[in-house]
Amino acid sequence: MAQRWLAATDITDSLSVLDSKRPRPTSNARHGECSGAARNLDTLVHVIKGALIELLPARTVRVARRVRSTVRRALRLPDGSVVAPTRARVAKRYLRGTGIEIGALHFPTKMPPGAKARYVDRMSERDLRAQYPELRTHTFVHVDTIEDGERLASLPAGSVDFIVANHVIEHCLDPIGTLENWTRVIRPGGILFMAVPHRELTFDRDRAPTTWAHLALDRTDGGASSHWAHLLEWASLVERVADPTSRARTLQEQRYSIHCHVWTDAEFRDFLERCRTEAGVDLSIVDVVPNEHEYIVVARTSPRLPQAAS
Repeated sequence: MAQRWLAATDITDSLSVLDSKRPRPTSNARHGECSGAARNLDTLVHVIKGALIELLPARTVRVARRVRSTVRRALRLPDGSVVAPTRARVAKRYLRGTGIEIGALHFPTKMPPGAKARYVDRMSERDLRAQYPELRTHTFVHVDTIEDGERLASLPAGSVDFIVANHVIEHCLDPIGTLENWTRVIRPGGILFMAVPHRELTFDRDRAPTTWAHLALDRTDGGASSHWAHLLEWASLVERVADPTSRARTLQEQRYSIHCHVWTDAEFRDFLERCRTEAGVDLSIVDVVPNEHEYIVVARTSPRLPQAAS
């Protein structure tokens, strides 16, 4: 099956207001150290959050996040600087040993002391640069392993302590199958670290949540039967083109990676729980951390039980 997952740094997810009507979203965020204006803005927002977050209705919080994203765009502040600190903080809490990060491109997760990641991507760095010309000014990570990130077929079972996959799962045609493949590679008691775009805080906000019935069907055929509908929905509700059918056909010919499936944090939590209870995926949720237009999900595989003495 042709691979369609996009790189982890699908940073355009944060542009939920201004970019939703562009013909084709691209990753054009600037990363690196925050400017003084960025740091001041972050400080102000965190102070406001600390004082009011518990008092505000959920809808108000969502609107405030959209406004902040719009302001950052207007001021040309680096969107990556918003999500990176929380990702690093959560990674420091949970990541240990040797693992892999799938699709890091120019925005890898900062590894804490005691953790080291190899980078897996579907193409070489040279081919990735050709695929994403809008990132030509950025430094890419070195791709250690060229591999289908949904399958990881070349990696032995139980060979890594953790997998980091930021903004990947929503691009997968068969998320249940992808999680099965990832848990096969993670050692017993190891960690899966995912940042997932929030359906209501990104350009996916007009799309319906992906249902369990839909995902279960995708598991039976690898998502082949539903992908055309995904492309049409993307063209209609995200790009909002006048001729969705023609645009969907173009996306299909380009093998362009879109968000096939969309969730809020609560919806994704339910999805993972049903993966465990109904599909037998060996993952238990450890933590779910809101992070601007995304949420970070940390899950753990079951530890290997000690064998009874004979």
